Amino acid sequence: MPKIGGLDVLREIKGDTRTSHIPFVVMTSSKEDKDIVKSYKLGVNSYVVKPL
Repeated sequence: MPKIGGLDVLREIKGDTRTSHIPFVVMTSSKEDKDIVKSYKLGVNSYVVKPL
């Protein structure tokens, strides 16, 4: 996404009471532990690393 990152979108969705109940799956190429931990702390339901 050109102007906003996926974790920022997740933060907005999970921070709004109207949308916080929506399940969220992150699909990314990042295998970085810090990205995985941050995603789960923000409320992601699943983290999927896509093949390159």
